[in-house]
Amino acid sequence: TLTSNPPGLQVSADGQACTTPCTRPWASGSSHTISAAAVQTSTGTRHTLQSWSHGGPASQTVTIGSTPVTYTANYATEYLLTLTTSPSNGGTVTATPASG
Repeated sequence: TLTSNPPGLQVSADGQACTTPCTRPWASGSSHTISAAAVQTSTGTRHTLQSWSHGGPASQTVTIGSTPVTYTANYATEYLLTLTTSPSNGGTVTATPASG
C-alpha cells in the first residue's frame, strides 16, 4: 500500500500515478519503483516532501517481502497567506485567510 501524510496526494508506482492511499497487487519477491514529487500544490497549499517512512530518496526501488507493507510519503504542509493594507500607503493590515 502507498500512502501519504497528509492523505490524498499523488505518488507513483512503476511509473503510474495514483492518489493515496492506493494498493498494488505486488507479489512477494518482486521489485518496483515508487516515487513522490518533491513539491505538490493545490489552491493556497503547498506540500514539500520530507521523507519516505522507511527512508531513501524520492524515487527508489523497493523489493516486496512476504508480509504486507505500507510505504508512506511524508510531506510538510505550507499555507498561502495574503497580507493587504488599507489604505495602500499605511493603515490596517489584513491577513487572508484570517486566523481561527
